[in-house]
Amino acid sequence: DLWEWRNNLNNRSFDLGFEYRYSVGTVPGGGQILSYTKTGKAREALCKDCVLLQGSRYYISLQVSSDNFETYSHHQSDGILIDLTSPVAGRVLDGLDADKLYYGTNEQFSATWTNFTDPESPIIECSVSIIDYASQDVIWTESVESNGIGSITRLVSSWLHGHFYYTKIICQSDIGLATEATSDGFTVDGTPPVGGRVVVSIGHFENGGVTVYGSWSDFSDDQSQIVDYWWALIKAGETINGTVNSIGTQTSFTASVELTAGFEYELVVNATNSAGLFSLQRSKPVIYDVTEPTASYIFDGAGTTDIDYQ
Repeated sequence: DLWEWRNNLNNRSFDLGFEYRYSVGTVPGGGQILSYTKTGKAREALCKDCVLLQGSRYYISLQVSSDNFETYSHHQSDGILIDLTSPVAGRVLDGLDADKLYYGTNEQFSATWTNFTDPESPIIECSVSIIDYASQDVIWTESVESNGIGSITRLVSSWLHGHFYYTKIICQSDIGLATEATSDGFTVDGTPPVGGRVVVSIGHFENGGVTVYGSWSDFSDDQSQIVDYWWALIKAGETINGTVNSIGTQTSFTASVELTAGFEYELVVNATNSAGLFSLQRSKPVIYDVTEPTASYIFDGAGTTDIDYQ
């Protein structure tokens, strides 16, 4: 290791006639590693035989003299900590509050990293990269100041529908040593779920109650799974402007509602996938009919001629 000092210590300028000797110790002023050794008028020294241990702190003490060390002034450094190891890698998430498995093509990407540590020198910077798993191409990267904990949110325009990516975090310590960790990856989904078949029926009861029965099937998504359905019952041809009813991944329901007699109604079902994309599907219209059928004439016999004997 090369130890160096300058000719201005404690605001005092040393002229070229001064001589120096130095020591290396584990405490200020100590010589446990190297006792005081002359360097003449040279203001740097190479300690070839110094054995310095990982994680230990060492101090350089300096004596400056103009009379062959009959008298001298004493100076010492504030110490140096030996760090030969890279930081300890932490955890990487493809998201902010939780690890995401899917992203939409137009959705902002977020990454979070925690528990990157270094007991010797501080972590000062981390780089964030998105890597295509199949090609190993880096499609986006950015470096940010970080102490080993952080997050970032950016809009990434270069990722592709259906591709699987993962996040790589590389954190670097103050002396230039680095470590890396990767996430478990995510899939980019640019298409909403495929809508299926929606069926609705309306039941009317003598006490004035109205019950709606709804069900749907054959909704699908090839990239990310469907995570939520909601439904709304609206008048045929109208838009949704009221309350919708989320029921998770259920595919049927029974509900009591208020309807206006004589109008046709449609059941609208919305399916949302893990990437936040959605699709709407409507049922065929059904009429809310509260009138009884009109009675007709009944004939005894074939055709429209009533007979009295057979």
